[in-house]
Amino acid sequence: MKIQKYLKSVRNEKIKMDLASISFILLMIFTGLLLILILLESVFYFSSFYKKLVLLTIIISFLTIMLWLFISYIFIKQNRNEKYSWNYLAKIIGKVIFPKNQDTALNAFQIEAQINKTESKDLADTFINKTAKTITEINPNDIIDKSNLLKIKLITSIVMLSSIVVLSIFWKQSANAFYRWKNYNEKFLAPKPFKLYSLTRNQHILGGEKTSIT
Repeated sequence: MKIQKYLKSVRNEKIKMDLASISFILLMIFTGLLLILILLESVFYFSSFYKKLVLLTIIISFLTIMLWLFISYIFIKQNRNEKYSWNYLAKIIGKVIFPKNQDTALNAFQIEAQINKTESKDLADTFINKTAKTITEINPNDIIDKSNLLKIKLITSIVMLSSIVVLSIFWKQSANAFYRWKNYNEKFLAPKPFKLYSLTRNQHILGGEKTSIT
């Protein structure tokens, strides 16, 4: 099963690339969400209840994604996911390696899968071996289109850099807000607004002079 063996290698490379893309997307979402939560906390001083609710929602969402990835992996192994099926991967290989006859890899795989039912086995073996020799000269990693991964990496880098800049500008407020999120079980009271009233009315002060407020 030379063709299918190569298809497995291509599928493994596609899984790696898609996992990398998902990881960067999750990192981007986490970074953006962390920035938003810190900025909101620096203004609104959320109660412990809402902080726990937000953190619980994040944890449940993360576990749901992990469950989805696990189920997707099972479907891929069972060849039930269309984008990872043998026929789909064979078509991708055909487009890359056999641009003038894109069905070559697919035809070779289908013949290989039904080799025992083929009347002209020698002719089929010759076609399969020729196709297998051609495709195995190409690294499976080069078959997969990486343009989307590069775009996701770029967007993630921009989001992370922007977050660093914003947190640096509001460093003191952000640090205090992060501390309150870290200690979500504790109760933090928001500072109350206050006014200063001068009993001596307006005071005019020149540079270098001192005054007292009563």
